[in-house]
Amino acid sequence: MIRRVALAGAAVAALLAWAPDAHAQASYTAVELRIEGVPGPAPATGPRACTGPGGSCMLSATLFLPEPLPTEPVPAVLSPHGFPGHRGVEYVRKAAELLASQGYVVLTWDARGFGTSQGYVMLDHPDYEGADVSKVIDHLATLPQVQMDGPGDPRVGMYGQSYGGAIQFLAAARDRRIDALVARETWHDLRYSLVPNGIVKYQYTSLLFAGGQAATNGNLSPQLADWYARAVATNTGPPDLLEELRIRSPVAYAGRIEVPTFILQGARDTLFNLVESQRNVDMLVRDGVPTKLLWYWGGHGGYTMYPDRQKTWAADDPLEQRQLAWLDRHLRGDADVDTGPAFEYFDEDGQLRSSDRLPPIASVDVELGRPGQTMLKPPGRTCPPTGAPTCSYTETSNYSAPGQPFANQAPYDAPGAFLNLDTAPLEQALPVVGNPVATFSVTTATGQPVSLFLKIFDVAEDGSARLINRLVTPVRASPGQTYTIDMAGFAYTFDPGHRIRLTVATTDAAYFGTDPADQVTLGSAVSLRLPVSSADLRAPRPELPARLPEAGGPELPATGGGAWAGVLLLILARWMRNRRRA
Repeated sequence: MIRRVALAGAAVAALLAWAPDAHAQASYTAVELRIEGVPGPAPATGPRACTGPGGSCMLSATLFLPEPLPTEPVPAVLSPHGFPGHRGVEYVRKAAELLASQGYVVLTWDARGFGTSQGYVMLDHPDYEGADVSKVIDHLATLPQVQMDGPGDPRVGMYGQSYGGAIQFLAAARDRRIDALVARETWHDLRYSLVPNGIVKYQYTSLLFAGGQAATNGNLSPQLADWYARAVATNTGPPDLLEELRIRSPVAYAGRIEVPTFILQGARDTLFNLVESQRNVDMLVRDGVPTKLLWYWGGHGGYTMYPDRQKTWAADDPLEQRQLAWLDRHLRGDADVDTGPAFEYFDEDGQLRSSDRLPPIASVDVELGRPGQTMLKPPGRTCPPTGAPTCSYTETSNYSAPGQPFANQAPYDAPGAFLNLDTAPLEQALPVVGNPVATFSVTTATGQPVSLFLKIFDVAEDGSARLINRLVTPVRASPGQTYTIDMAGFAYTFDPGHRIRLTVATTDAAYFGTDPADQVTLGSAVSLRLPVSSADLRAPRPELPARLPEAGGPELPATGGGAWAGVLLLILARWMRNRRRA
């Protein structure tokens, strides 16, 4: 049974008398709330104006209480949403229902500026969205249904993805009351996510900006709009923008996050790739934080979380089992709960494998053939989102997963504007698990920096080549410098007889490039270090369930059909017109 009621904050405390234990029940009561956030930037008038006490921004929230209620207070879980989104989207609602069915008190809320919450969207700013989390925890501390560790200190964990994953790190760095984190598909450093190695990720950046403006009716902070315009105009991150992206990222809070953290990342995610999760894990492990890492099949862009199938929202789903086990161990304090090995991942055959060691587990250096070659950089810095003959193409961001409009458009490279560096045929299978590292240098005819795009292919014995997971690593390279770059990672086994190919291109349709035409020569010192699995990798645990119903993963944003370019251009044109009028 599901009951939904609306109450003012203080009235929740007296909602229901205690009832028998509800740890495994599938019913809940949903209570609609308005919670006082912190004051902050907001429109002067209208529904987004901050009207709370002292100019505080009011947040719309939903409290999920397990029904019947437990006989004793229980831990609580905060479940924030992604970008753009709100507390009512399916993945947030389903997660809250699952957690409530397992006996947790769950609270979801519209982040400031989204849904019906007040204020501007400040993009996970620690002093606004981060401080709002503390106000939400303050509210939990008033509820008799929630277990307390001390006065004003509820037992509380967090569970969310993407935008709702990064906010967990920021909140935990400033509020010691948080006891456990489960963060999926999120970033380590927005500078790397949106301006990786000095190159603007223009397709995804434009989608995020346009989607955020559309979802909030133009309610992104004016500062965010200014940053977007400047990044697009300059194809780089101005220093003030890069600093603002840094403070909105876990990287800025190294040494301040102390709570047990379970990180899950999608191997096909081209917005927040596996490098982000690896760097978050490295940061936490250096600080002695209990950490678990899982790389699943999917990621942003509509990819399913399992190979060719989506996860369910049931407690016996393997991914949910692991997340619930983490919360049971670190929130309920149940020492008998097994949270499994430190690292798990899906290999290319769809098998879930594991290791007691976090990656990188081991590495090998491979020799690449034919360095010192020359390629052309065509004029112009942008390509159509769906590619062009003079531009290399890896994906149409967010719309290239199976079932998406551009799923069948194969990657290709522009003639004369790329170089292939191959290994010799492999004598034995090589299972790569993690982030490859490429080292190289370049010279250019103009002496100016050039945008380069690095990719790894599996080349079969018949010469056919497969780009691994549509992954590309951009870098703005200056002549005379040697670069050592973490490439986007994967879990993939190269078969005996196959060759590993490093492709270096001068264009990519998903990114801005450098403007002028140029001639680029790759330096003679080119190396590739590959992270590999080792003998302690074990068979899957547990086995995957039977085939699940087909469904898409989270998308950014859902613009529908094949109208990627039309919808994006319409939103951006309207914004630019309003900006000129202003």
